[in-house]
Amino acid sequence: MTFNVDILENAKYRKVFNTMAYAHKTSAFGYFDQEISTFDDVYEKFLFECIKYLDESFEIAIKLLLEAGIYEYNKEMFVCEFQIEESFISDVNILIEQYDILQNQMRDIALARNIQRSSRSRWQGGGFGLGGAIKGSITAGLLNAGTGVIRGIGDSFTDAKDMENVYKKKKELFSNFDYKKIVADAVYNADIRVGYAVCCLMERYHVIRLNMGLVNEDSLQIRMQNLMGQFYDGRISVQQVLEESFPWITENPFSFTYYKCLYALVGHSEEIAEMCDVLGFYNEYVDYKAQYVSRCINELKKQGIKSTGCVDDMVHQIQEIARIYDPPEDIQRKLYILQYNINEEKRLEDDVNMRINKNSAYEKQINEFIENKTVGEIWNLIDGKNGYAEWRLTDYFDGLAAELMERKDFKRLERKLLYAKEQAELQNYYAIYLISYIQRKWYKKEGKKSNVSDMEEILTELSEIGQISACASVGYFYLHGEGGYKKDYIMALDLLSYAAEMNHPLAMSWLGYMYKEGIGVAKNKALARKWLELAAHYGEKNAVRELKKL
Repeated sequence: MTFNVDILENAKYRKVFNTMAYAHKTSAFGYFDQEISTFDDVYEKFLFECIKYLDESFEIAIKLLLEAGIYEYNKEMFVCEFQIEESFISDVNILIEQYDILQNQMRDIALARNIQRSSRSRWQGGGFGLGGAIKGSITAGLLNAGTGVIRGIGDSFTDAKDMENVYKKKKELFSNFDYKKIVADAVYNADIRVGYAVCCLMERYHVIRLNMGLVNEDSLQIRMQNLMGQFYDGRISVQQVLEESFPWITENPFSFTYYKCLYALVGHSEEIAEMCDVLGFYNEYVDYKAQYVSRCINELKKQGIKSTGCVDDMVHQIQEIARIYDPPEDIQRKLYILQYNINEEKRLEDDVNMRINKNSAYEKQINEFIENKTVGEIWNLIDGKNGYAEWRLTDYFDGLAAELMERKDFKRLERKLLYAKEQAELQNYYAIYLISYIQRKWYKKEGKKSNVSDMEEILTELSEIGQISACASVGYFYLHGEGGYKKDYIMALDLLSYAAEMNHPLAMSWLGYMYKEGIGVAKNKALARKWLELAAHYGEKNAVRELKKL
């Protein structure tokens, strides 16, 4: 791109004010973060701090004009002719209007308080307030009594709630508006207008040669949007956009519209970076690149994983963004983390599918036994290596025990558990767990604390030797601090992790919950989803609920 002498001369001044505007905007952000904490601070401190930045720009403007041999202008004439401060006030008008509304509310409250104070005057010797007015009516007559009663209840006109509402409104306004950006952008725009005024004056005195005129942003925006629309539709190339728009930019060097539209071409051509640098917008160009990449990151995060091809496409997009836009280190770090998380999420999704597929035949066989009520067959499938059969059998006996306990039919419950007791005597660890688990509930219902404690001790011993269901149950007890177990998230994580790896749905569910909520472990949405999806697949009710919240 070729830049003629006039453009370069004008750009020299453009750069001075744009560099200052960018520095002031950055400084305003820093001042806001350090000094501003309330709505009143914005109006009483931040607004005036930003006007100081504008004063610095005026000083530079006068200096440049004097160096160019132009002596007839000063700050007051700048403000008068180019309406610099009026423009600044217009930009922050949202803040000023809100403050005026609140001030009017304060005045209304003050008026109400004056009425309140007047209500405390003495009435016809009857005393103060409402009581005095009533007593005074005896001697002053009905009319005076009526007036006195009205004034005597002035206390009801206002109270501390009025001021509380004003404070609440200020807090709400401070939370809902990004005043840091509003005022900092106003400073930036005002600085650029000062630069524009300097160049207009220099052109008027034949120091620089440009037909500047007034910038009509609305008209320019329409022209540029039409041009960019053709580019997005594929009707013109990046080069054609630059060739057609460059004359407009040189004729309107202080227009924001062109630069903002051209930023959309970031990464398509090195000439855009060169143009922004020459014309004084390079800092904004770099900022836009960072913002654009951040938006890309957010959009990719929202997409989610739908297929292996989708993941590959997302990773490719990330790599292209990093290559084309060359973002700063902190953004590059975010891109790397995003790519890692996408690959990790895909790996975990593959792990879920692999586990479900691997276990599907086993799961189907057990479910058929449950449906056909041939529960005894499940005992033959329990081998201490897969927690799913144990979970289904425990769930079956748990429901049966709850029903028989409610009916106090303990003899029938004893008969139902007879085979389990026989297996327990043969040192079948799962059978020992099942009997201890049911008896714990039994004793707990009857209020036999010592017996409950004995069963919990057995469950703990079984968990220590790695019995899957015992690890799941005791891990659950530690997580919730249930029964004789105090909350211990480290123990809960350890036991639930082991049982989950051994395919126990209860353990999967509560392990997923721990990762979802960040209980005893850093929050990890991907791991939470993995374990909750597995548990929900097997029908664990808590997992189904938690997965909906994720």
